[in-house]
Amino acid sequence: MKGIVISGHGEFAQGLFSLVQGILGHTEQLAIAPYDFEKGAEELKSDLIVCANRVDSGEGVIFCTDILGGTPFNKSSEIAIVNPGYHVIAGCNFTTLHAAISLREDDSDDESLIQAIIQQGKEGITSLAEQLVRINANENDGI
Repeated sequence: MKGIVISGHGEFAQGLFSLVQGILGHTEQLAIAPYDFEKGAEELKSDLIVCANRVDSGEGVIFCTDILGGTPFNKSSEIAIVNPGYHVIAGCNFTTLHAAISLREDDSDDESLIQAIIQQGKEGITSLAEQLVRINANENDGI
């Protein structure tokens, strides 16, 4: 099973971790590496490495980060580039993280796994108007 490390600016990682614990309960091989605004980028990289080592059972790690191009993404990417089986996802939300937790034991190849996680994350971004259209369409089909 792949380990998961959540990282992001400010309270992002702690917030997602708390949400996971509240909804899913204790989750194995899950760690956080928050990026405190006063922390240097290299200190964050060290924290990311410690977390990755803690959650990696030999099957790799998925870093779930907040912002594409932000320091947590960049430092996670530096680690992933030199570690086969390590991957980085940017723009993480709860749906993305839930998918990563749920799908990480699948036997699919890494690229398929990451694409499935991203797709589920995207599907979790919607609006009330879109959901009402979907519900009304299903009612009209007799479902």
